[in-house]
Amino acid sequence: MPRLCVDFGGTNIKMGLADGGEVLRSVEFPVGGSAADLDAIMAAAVRLGADATEVDAVAMAVPGLIDPGRSRLVLAHGKYDWMTGVDLAAWARDAFGASAVVENDARAALLGEAASGAARGARDAAILVLGTGIGTAVMADGRLLLGPSGAGGNLAGHTTIDWRGPVCNCGNIGCAEVFGGSWALPDRIADVVGSGAGEESEHWRARLDAADAIGFAEVFERAAAGDPVAVQVRDQAIRAWSVVAVTYTHVVAPEVIVISGGVARAAAEVIPAMRAYVREHIWRVLDVPRFVVADDPANSVLRGLAVR
Repeated sequence: MPRLCVDFGGTNIKMGLADGGEVLRSVEFPVGGSAADLDAIMAAAVRLGADATEVDAVAMAVPGLIDPGRSRLVLAHGKYDWMTGVDLAAWARDAFGASAVVENDARAALLGEAASGAARGARDAAILVLGTGIGTAVMADGRLLLGPSGAGGNLAGHTTIDWRGPVCNCGNIGCAEVFGGSWALPDRIADVVGSGAGEESEHWRARLDAADAIGFAEVFERAAAGDPVAVQVRDQAIRAWSVVAVTYTHVVAPEVIVISGGVARAAAEVIPAMRAYVREHIWRVLDVPRFVVADDPANSVLRGLAVR
C-alpha cells in the first residue's frame, strides 16, 4: 500500500502518493493559513486516489522545529501559527487509519537528496534551503541529526554572524537569516538605500513602498544588470550563506553541502562564490565540502518523505 506525503510549504501545500520510495503522482494547492488546510488535505488525497482505505502511512513535513516524538510543530516564528502544538500525527492516524510521522522540511529535503538526489551515496552531508529563511539539516555517518529536543541541525540559519547586527525574528542578534533570508530583504535594501548607494535607489524606494513581496530572484536579476543596490544586497546574502557553510564545515565536516530552495536557480553564480569563501576561511586541515545543487528542489521534501 502507498504512502501519503504532505509538504507544508510557505505558499503552497504539496502532496504526493509514493510507493517503494518513488513519488507516483502529486498535487499542489495554496496554503489557507488555518486548520481548514487539513480539510483541504483530505480533499486532495481523494484526488490523488488515496482515501482512508488505501494509505499505509502518512509522512508530513513542516517548516519549523518538531517535537522529539515526531508528531507536532513546536515553533516556527510566524509560519503556520495555527498548527503549533497540534498533534498532526494523531490527526493523520484518525483521518487515514495509518501510521504517521511529522518531520522538519529541511531534514526531509536532505533525506530526499541523500536517497535519490544530488547527495546520493553521501554519509556525511548538510543542506541549506535558501529562500524565505535558511533551512538547515545535517546527516552524520548516514543518520539524520536529531538531538534530544528534535532540533538537531535545524538552526544553523540562526547562527550569529554579526553580534552587533540587527535583531532576528527569532530574538537572537545578527543571525545569518537577517542577512540571507528573503523575509529580511526590505530591511537590508532600506539599509543600502539609506547609505545613498547609486541612482537605482529610487527604484528600490518605490519597491519598498509597494505591497508585493521582494524576493531573491528580483535582487539577483537586477544585480546582474549592474544595479548597485541589488549588488550589495546580493553579495551580503551570499556572504551570510557562506559563513553558515564555514560553520557547518567546522562543526560537522560534511563531505557534501546541498544548496536547495528558490536560490538554487542562481546556483551557477552562488556556488562558486560560496566554495571560494569556504576554501579561504576553513581550517587548512579540513577538506572543502563538495557543493551540489538539489536535483529537483521543488520536490526534494516529497522524495524525502517517501523514504522517511
